[in-house]
Amino acid sequence: MPQSYVLNAIGVDSDRDLQAWTLRDREYYFTVTSNGGSRTIGGSTAGEMPLRISFNVERTDGTALNLARIKIWNLSRETVKMLSQHGAKVKLRAGYSSGNGIPVIFSGSVVQMVETLSGADRICTIEAVDGFQELTESIISLAFKAKTTYYQIFRSIAYVMGVPLNMSKNALSKASSDRLKWGASIYGKASAVLSESLFSAYVWRFEAGTLYIKLETDKQNAKAAYALTPLTGLIGMPQRLYESSVTQNDNITDSPLYTIYGYRVEFFMNGAIQINDAVYLESREVSGAFTVYKMTITGDNLGGDWICTAELKEYSA
Repeated sequence: MPQSYVLNAIGVDSDRDLQAWTLRDREYYFTVTSNGGSRTIGGSTAGEMPLRISFNVERTDGTALNLARIKIWNLSRETVKMLSQHGAKVKLRAGYSSGNGIPVIFSGSVVQMVETLSGADRICTIEAVDGFQELTESIISLAFKAKTTYYQIFRSIAYVMGVPLNMSKNALSKASSDRLKWGASIYGKASAVLSESLFSAYVWRFEAGTLYIKLETDKQNAKAAYALTPLTGLIGMPQRLYESSVTQNDNITDSPLYTIYGYRVEFFMNGAIQINDAVYLESREVSGAFTVYKMTITGDNLGGDWICTAELKEYSA
């Protein structure tokens, strides 16, 4: 279990009522990049109200790619044209103003863009996938000599994909010492190459434009846990998650079939919390350390709160 805990980046400073959260300034910055260049829109609700935006971002552990559905009202024709070009990419930074910067909550390739009319408003609906272009359009064709380290192989793959490489401490240590017994050639789309049996001891995922590699045995990111309490944004009561959905009442048996393995929680948006991060959950119902393995981030700058809904697994060192 982690020995130290840090308040999340938007933790409140006193014991004020949670209504204080709704009074916080919120910021977003949406960037589109294509052959036509780069353009950024957005701003803070504290100043002149930026264009309306709503978003739903899904993050998950494993090789399933993160998804985003973003709606923006009344974009300029130039921006719409950029979004419609092949290879267009988007990046969304969003969060409650905290003085610690606004984190990137999504970065990926546009797979569909539709513009519709609603009264006098033009609504642009964008569906994007994190790593879609890099993983499906990057063709890896590499040859390696005997005794090449796995770290060199992963670094070469990331270079061809044109993305940064981030490896867990354990994965980096193993990949730096493991070497090919014989020469090897790899060819294919990046997603298929990374899933080859050659790398069976490693697990990859793609998030915010970065290729992450960890070991199958790695549990969570090695850093201090984020505190999730009512004072740091926790909303309502944590929902218990069970190994079986047969029963969710209090009269469960001791059978492993009904074992509680985690909780579903809601908290005011904190984009700094990532998949596999450790969190320390503290409420009247439960206290303990957990690992984030699934998260949905939703928000609309003209309505409602910006919320993270996360599924937490029991922490194991």
